[in-house]
Amino acid sequence: MAPTLVAASMGAGSILDSPMTLFSLSFEIQALIGPLLVVALYVVPISEQFTNGWFLYTRTRQDLRHRLLALTLHSAAVPAAVMMAATLLAALYAFGFGPFGAALPGPGSSDYATFTQLTAASGILYVAVVVMWQGLWAAIFSLVAFGLLLLTGRRAVAFAVPLVLYWVDNAVISAAGLASFRSVSSVNPFTVTQSPIWTAAVPLLWWIGILVVLATLLHRWRGEVATLL
Repeated sequence: MAPTLVAASMGAGSILDSPMTLFSLSFEIQALIGPLLVVALYVVPISEQFTNGWFLYTRTRQDLRHRLLALTLHSAAVPAAVMMAATLLAALYAFGFGPFGAALPGPGSSDYATFTQLTAASGILYVAVVVMWQGLWAAIFSLVAFGLLLLTGRRAVAFAVPLVLYWVDNAVISAAGLASFRSVSSVNPFTVTQSPIWTAAVPLLWWIGILVVLATLLHRWRGEVATLL
């Protein structure tokens, strides 16, 4: 809804000078509150099952490993689906039924920001890749939070640590003069000048590394983890 509200208040003036500019507004919001929304969307509600003894009462009727596997898949799929739907809606508004009308991005947008290089091949390809990219980031943020919840049993830790890592990552890498490799630049490619698409994958690898560490710790301490459930 953010692009709609901005467009309604500002119109298609000098700032909103193209559909791509309008599309970029949604990323400003997603980069700022996206990680918070993703964690709150699934991990916070599911943490109720840890605090109310749900696992203890159902352990004799349901295989714990199967239940945890299902929760892990859901913790990735639900936030990813919501973020993909939000990004697709923003794209449809910017390039379809917004103030600029139907204006699918083309080669003229190919030097706008990272990923817009794809518009030289196809505007639909660009939108599809960006939508899936946002879904992938949402899944990773949620999985990190869910892994921390399993590891510590503490909602506050699962909620806060991914957000702290996200903003520390941005501060440290910005200070190093490598803005293209920040997590926020991968979530919102409009925050920096256009870079090769591979640069957006670098911070993603760092977060995947965190997931690997969490998975390793959960496997090593599986006995202790089971006592928390």
